[in-house]
Amino acid sequence: MSIARTVRAFLTVSTLALCALAPATANATQAEADAVRISTSGQHTLKWTWTPPGKTDRYGHAEAIINAPIADVRKQVQNFGQYKDFAPKRFTLSKVVPGTGGGTNVKMEFSVLRGLLKLNFIEKFAAPRASGAGLEVIEGKFVSGNVKDANVIWTLEQVDDAFTVLKCDVLIKPDLPGDYAQAAIDEELRDASQQAVDGVHIRAQGHGRFVQWSPNKG
Repeated sequence: MSIARTVRAFLTVSTLALCALAPATANATQAEADAVRISTSGQHTLKWTWTPPGKTDRYGHAEAIINAPIADVRKQVQNFGQYKDFAPKRFTLSKVVPGTGGGTNVKMEFSVLRGLLKLNFIEKFAAPRASGAGLEVIEGKFVSGNVKDANVIWTLEQVDDAFTVLKCDVLIKPDLPGDYAQAAIDEELRDASQQAVDGVHIRAQGHGRFVQWSPNKG
């Protein structure tokens, strides 16, 4: 084989190898960047209101770094019946109920405006879907209830074998006229997201202490 052909073959193999590694590297970099950002924020859990990519509504959002493998975090996220224990005054009901068409139907009750309004709805949670190496999404979509829409999106990012970044986005749209009702519960949706993340955090770690991640940890 000529030197030119040898060089071309080497470059082809190298390019293919880099392409195969690119998605995993990109996801790992994002997970690690999120882990550093959360760990150095000075806060146990971050929360805000936003409109996620691909959505048009305002969601409550929260995220935290958890000192537990992604499998342990996933197990707690999928323990749907325990959601009511995350914040009993707000999550007043969470119960797996019969459903059709695959997935897991969960009946939930959410108390807002200091208990003046009870929002009841059923969410169908699909199986975890991979969005890249070490990146999973578990989403619950609205089936029925006394609200216009409800959506719960969990995002799990594997940082390494011992740490996972967990994010939660929550949307609940009351079946009431005007935009005031949704604006009024923005803060409650942020709090609900935080309480959900904190609930999983405690159960996956076995304690509620904040464990900071750094690139030197593994």
